[in-house]
Amino acid sequence: MGKNNPKNKEFREKLQMRLNRYSVTFFGQRSS
Repeated sequence: MGKNNPKNKEFREKLQMRLNRYSVTFFGQRSS
């Protein structure tokens, strides 16, 4: 666990981006 895995970091960043995109589209549909 002590090792910092760059691949894991990249995966988490991609996941976060996808999550943000989902929330943006979801809230966009709700507000319109």
